[in-house]
Parts: sequence; C-alpha cells; structure tokens
Amino acid sequence: MEIVSTPQHRTLTFVHACNRSGYRPTLEEVKLWFDEPAANVTTEITAPGLLAMLEGMQKAFSQVQLSREVAREHPVDHLVRIKWLEASDDRLRLTRLGEALLTDIQRGEEAEDSPVVVLETTDRFAYARLIGEIARLGDAFLVDPYFRLPQLATILDSTRLKRVLISKQYKGSKEARDELAVALAAVDPERNIQIRATAATTLHDRLVVADSGDVYMLGASLGTIGKANTAFMKVPEKGAAALKQLAEDLWDAAEPVLLASAVKEESGQ
Repeated sequence: MEIVSTPQHRTLTFVHACNRSGYRPTLEEVKLWFDEPAANVTTEITAPGLLAMLEGMQKAFSQVQLSREVAREHPVDHLVRIKWLEASDDRLRLTRLGEALLTDIQRGEEAEDSPVVVLETTDRFAYARLIGEIARLGDAFLVDPYFRLPQLATILDSTRLKRVLISKQYKGSKEARDELAVALAAVDPERNIQIRATAATTLHDRLVVADSGDVYMLGASLGTIGKANTAFMKVPEKGAAALKQLAEDLWDAAEPVLLASAVKEESGQ
C-alpha cells in the first residue's frame, strides 16, 4: 500500500530542502512551484549552458524530464515568476527561496564528492566500520597522537597501514611507546610497519593519508571510537596537499619507536 503519493513526496522534498537551509517557504511559493515546476516548452534551443542549469534544478525537485527545448516563456522569466529570482532595476539576485534551494543542491553535490562516515556511540560496529574504511585506502599513513598498543593488533591484521605517527606530548606517552616497541619487535618483518613519535606540539589532528595521496580526517583517536560521536571524512583537494605535507614533515623529524637494542643496530653501534 502506498502511503505517500508521488506529488506528496515531491512537495515534502521541496519544503524539506528549503527548511534544511533555514528558510520556510510560503504557501504561495510552494503552490507556484507545484503547479509549474518547469517552464512551458515547445521548440529546440541552442543554449546548452542555460539548459544545463535548468536541468539540474528540475532534476532535484520534479519528475519533469527536460530535452533540448526552449520555452514560450523565457526560462529566466519563469524563475522570477515563481520567486526563485527577483529583479530590481533590471538586475537579478536570488531570493531567499532561491538561495535555500541552491544551498541544498550544492550540499548534495558536496556530499557525493566527499562522503562522510558518521561513527556514533550507538553503533556497536563503529570501530569495525572505521577499520574497513582505512583498509580500503591501501598502504596508508596514519597520524594519531594517541595511538596505543590495543589498536596495533587490529591495524596489523585488518589493514595495510605502513606508517603510524604518534605524539610524545601527553602523560603516559613514554609507557605507551615502550609497549609499542616491544610489540613491534615481535611483528613479522614482512608486515613492514613503522611507528614514529614526534615531540612537536603542533600535532593534533588525526589523519589518514592514502597511498593514492588522498587525505582523510578523523575526529577522534582510534582508541575512542565508539565512546564518542565522531566522523571520518575526505579532505577537499585544496586542503589535502597542505595537510599531507605537514604530516610528512613531522614524520621526517620524528623518532622511531623501537627497542633500545634495535635503535643501536640501526645506528651501527
């Protein structure tokens, strides 16, 4: 049994899109859109840029399929008439309604480009989901100031992480590093994982740098996943390069986490 009809669904979606952007459309505004979600069209057009704009807006809020057509009413006039645009002295600007709709469309596009994995305390598989996300990133580089021994086994068995950067700048760090050093000495050399510790006070964010170069941000340390609400998300390209370089610089200056005997062997003493 169908509870919500297609017209009802479309109307609810339209109003919800406006509400999510902080705008409450008037009854007249919704009725105007509902009665005429697209301009009346008849003949072929030669304006691909304008057509693309209209197709994007109609795809989001109607079931009307646009073709290469032109309106008896100019498409821009249609947007003014249904109050998505307003004209003043022959100049146009978005109305609050138009701004709300555009914001919602852009939010959806950004979500598709940069998916966010929400990790909630109510999700008992939150940690498992995060490990799965890290595993698909290949030979990655984890930056987690508070990474400790309890997380090491899962990382070794379920991911291909090659490097982990941790911090020296917290109470108990020395003991945590000693535990990790003992554990690493027992790891099969073929697993090939390195852990380094930095004294830099600038280390704060939790990052995963994929072998592809993509950068992901984690809102909490691995040890607190499931205990606090957080998220795992891809960093936009413009910011990723700077974060990756910062992580690499910290790594280059950091101290390897190894047993004292292993440190002597590495130094040739």
